[in-house]
Amino acid sequence: MNRLQTIAPELAQRLSNASPNARRRASLVAAGFAISTARLNDSEVLRLLSELRSAHAVRAGADAWLAALIETLDDAAWQIQDQVDAGTASSADYLQAFARARAAASLACAAAGDTSECVYEAAATTQDPASLWTLLDVELSTT
Repeated sequence: MNRLQTIAPELAQRLSNASPNARRRASLVAAGFAISTARLNDSEVLRLLSELRSAHAVRAGADAWLAALIETLDDAAWQIQDQVDAGTASSADYLQAFARARAAASLACAAAGDTSECVYEAAATTQDPASLWTLLDVELSTT
C-alpha cells in the first residue's frame, strides 16, 4: 500500500490505472500545485519544474540537489517546530516551513516518476487538499 492510498484511495486507484502519460501529467499538476501553495519561489525549483514540463526530465545532478534542498527545508521546519514548542514561533510558521519541504519533495517525486508519492507530498502542503483533488480529477479526465 502506498501512502496516497491512506488519504485518497479512489484517486490512488485511478492513478494506478492511468496511462504513463496521464500519470506524468498528474505529477506535473501536483508538483506545480505544491510549489504554488507552499510559495516555494526558489528560482532553481521553478527551473526544474519547467524542465520537467518541457523535456520530461531534469538535468543530471538535479536529484541530488533536490535531496539536499529537502533535507535543508525539513531541518528548518523542525527548528521552527522547536521554536513553536518553546513559544517563540507560531504553528502557522511551522506549517509554512513544512509545506515548503513537502513541495520540494513533491517535485523530487515527479522527477523520479513516482506519481502517487508526488501527489501525497503535494497534499501535505495544504490543510484541505480538495482543490488538488479537483485539479487531478480534471487532468485524469482529459484524454
